[in-house]
Amino acid sequence: MARNVTISTDKGYLRLQFPSALSRAVYGKRQFYKALGRSDTKQNRQWAEAIAAKIQADIDRPDDLFDPTLNFNFKPIKNLWINSLQ
Repeated sequence: MARNVTISTDKGYLRLQFPSALSRAVYGKRQFYKALGRSDTKQNRQWAEAIAAKIQADIDRPDDLFDPTLNFNFKPIKNLWINSLQ
């Protein structure tokens, strides 16, 4: 893919923005967004960046097994931070 999954905001809330080519190929839309349901704060943005990186890694898999349902199990922000200290 030429572009990566990015973080954007809508009315102060974070959302994932998917590359146009992927949006058209997988979701049948010119542009696909996934609302994250969290306000745009520094801590929430770090959480969203971790999600975007995980999804991008899934997209970039060489076996083409991207899960378009976005059925990922993400840990809350606090657990991510605590686990990074271990």
